[in-house]
Amino acid sequence: LREQLHLQQTMVFDTPDDKRLTCLVRMMSGCHAVCQMATRMRPETALAHAWGLESFAQQSTVADTLDRFTDVHVQPLRAVISCIY
Repeated sequence: LREQLHLQQTMVFDTPDDKRLTCLVRMMSGCHAVCQMATRMRPETALAHAWGLESFAQQSTVADTLDRFTDVHVQPLRAVISCIY
């Protein structure tokens, strides 16, 4: 994911890669909407540690990252998700 998808974004608490990884884990864990992250994923520090993160990014910062996606970013994301599944 880090090698295939490049998106310029500022970092305050979480890197852009951490936000994208949080989103990917969200999809894989069955969250159907970004708003579910606050209650279903954010408290799961053990799961975050398993993915190499201190904690999962907040839903608002993940939503901001997703808002920055363009068609150019979607194609590599699809390729990465296809490889994982």
